[in-house]
Amino acid sequence: MIWPKKISASLLAVTMAFSSATTAVYAENVNAEEEEILAAEEAETYEVAIQGEVTDAGEYVSSMAIDFGDKKISGLTNETFEVYATLTVDYGAAKGQPYGYYDASKPIPVVKTEMDGGKAKVYFDLAATPVLTWLAEGRNYPAIMSFTINQVKPLVETAPDGRELE
Repeated sequence: MIWPKKISASLLAVTMAFSSATTAVYAENVNAEEEEILAAEEAETYEVAIQGEVTDAGEYVSSMAIDFGDKKISGLTNETFEVYATLTVDYGAAKGQPYGYYDASKPIPVVKTEMDGGKAKVYFDLAATPVLTWLAEGRNYPAIMSFTINQVKPLVETAPDGRELE
């Protein structure tokens, strides 16, 4: 009769040890996820100004300007950012729907970049960035535009002591 008690006590100890280990791993995963969320919230963000241009062919988004403040930034190329624009019709039967003649799944082609101190300017292919929508009810109605900007290549910051930081 003593033997079954030892087995059940051993099973209880193993079960408790396993559940403690499982709880610790779960807690570590939750903490890692929370840390990742906090890190994303604490990541530096910068103001971006979207700029337009009116041509004989219509109005277009021509560039974006990013102000990095007093940081010395280098390494900006045409491939540093991917910028996606979503155009939504703001008038008529198609109101609220994506603009049918624009492919929002492709990034806007970048044709030129410039750095001036802590300010970056990224120029877009005008043909790929219309502001106006052509509709059956009439033409040249403004679109509602939203932008997603992804940095896909690192930029280099020069620290005050001369070190380069990505």
